[in-house]
Amino acid sequence: FEGCSALKNIEIPGNVKSLGGELFAYSGIASVEMPNSVTSLGNSMFIGCTALESVTISNNVTTIPSGMFENCDALTSISIPDGVTSIQGGAFRDCSGLTSIVLPKALASVESNTFRGCSSLTGITIPNSVTQIGQYAFDGCSALATATIGDGVKTVKDHAFYNCSALENLTIGNNVTTIEYYAFYGCSSLSSVTIPESVTSIGAWAFRDCSRLTSINIPEGITTIG
Repeated sequence: FEGCSALKNIEIPGNVKSLGGELFAYSGIASVEMPNSVTSLGNSMFIGCTALESVTISNNVTTIPSGMFENCDALTSISIPDGVTSIQGGAFRDCSGLTSIVLPKALASVESNTFRGCSSLTGITIPNSVTQIGQYAFDGCSALATATIGDGVKTVKDHAFYNCSALENLTIGNNVTTIEYYAFYGCSSLSSVTIPESVTSIGAWAFRDCSRLTSINIPEGITTIG
């Protein structure tokens, strides 16, 4: 159904188990409800579906594949099933209308570019199950005001929160050991940051151009800065 620009709605039969890559890409689809028979989804399934407003994901899906909702500008919120353990790179990239999302408690990682360019997203809580926040994961989330990083996270990769200019409230989990270069570059609304004692390394330019930053602590156990 790729490029079917007049297609608005579709009913997926209850015996379908797999939905392929780019299935509805660049179509006019506005609403989709997946039956719980679906267990497998293809990459970039809804890429460029700028009219997509409503999606119900099968409760038996465990992976949201790469680029699945990229450039779905009309999508403002979405419910991710509790059984999802993987949201792959760029899954929600440039969903400029997305204002909120709840990440499932079983999620293992937030991969590179996952929410890059989600310019209306206002807050995010990373569950304790997540061990790593990938490169550019929240790059350009210019409305993101609150971010809570769970205690399972060990590494905040480079450019993870790059240019999150509205970020005011940042909580870094107590088991983070590494904050890589440019991780919080351009977070110009941050006025204070508490670095947990677990951190041993802060990369170069990690807090560059945080122009309102007036207070930050350096843990005693840190061995590398810049």
